[in-house]
Formats: sequence, C-alpha cells, structure tokens
Amino acid sequence: MTLPKKTATQEVVEKISKLKGPNKAERGGLMLLANALAHQDVQRKSRMVRIADKMSVALDKAFPELDRQLTEDVVADLASLWNLREKLDKELKKLFQMRFPQHRDHLHSFLIDIEVRQLDEATYLIQRLRKRVPKLLEALDQQERNERRRARAKNSKQ
Repeated sequence: MTLPKKTATQEVVEKISKLKGPNKAERGGLMLLANALAHQDVQRKSRMVRIADKMSVALDKAFPELDRQLTEDVVADLASLWNLREKLDKELKKLFQMRFPQHRDHLHSFLIDIEVRQLDEATYLIQRLRKRVPKLLEALDQQERNERRRARAKNSKQ
C-alpha cells in the first residue's frame, strides 16, 4: 500500500480553491460530496448490513416478546460500532506504511480522524448501549424466571 503525497482532504481543498466563477461554493460542496462518496468502502458496508441482519434475526428469536424497537436500536448501535472498528483497522494499516517526516500530513489526518470520528462516535454508541443492554439482560432474566415457574407448575400438576 503506497500513500499519496497529499491527503484526500488536501487534494479536494486544493481543487475547490481553484474554482472560479459563479456558484463556486455550490460546485465546491458537490466536489466534497463526490469525494466522500468515492471513498466509501462498499464491501465493508455490505458486510455491515449482513451482520446487522444476522444480529436482528438472532435477537428477535431470543426476545420474541420484547419491544422490537429496543432490539433494532441495539443492532444498529452494535453494527455502527463494528463499522468503526473496521474503519480503524483500515486506517491502522495505512499508519503502518507511513514514513516520517514525509507523511506528517497523513499522520495529522489520521489523528484527527481518531479524535473526532473514532473516539466521539464510539463514546456515543457505547453510552447508548449502556442504557439498552441492561434492558436486554433484564428481559433475559425474566424469560428464565418464567420458564422456571412454568416448569414448577407443570411438575406440580403431574
């Protein structure tokens, strides 16, 4: 894996700064969007969808009587957390290829990404999961208690 001389952000900013004429702000915004779409990892997204689907099926089987919105929220948060990990893995591979001082700008972009996306998003997702996972555990405990009651009732009738 070879690193380009400039970061993707630097290249787009350079192109935008060269724009002239009317509507240059709109054209610059479109260039930013086009750049973001071009750098999406389609395979990672399809893997995330498959994982989310499998998690959803598993949780629906495990909690048939639980509010579906809760399980879907947990699935969405876990899938997003998985996606962040995949992005971090990809960026770490780039970091391992960096040579210094020539890749200092790439390292700067990497550290900003860690600070903004990885830490902030992960913290947000983890906080949401900390509120929701105990509800799943409580529902699981309730299921177990109900099964024991049914088993005792069945044994006492026999």
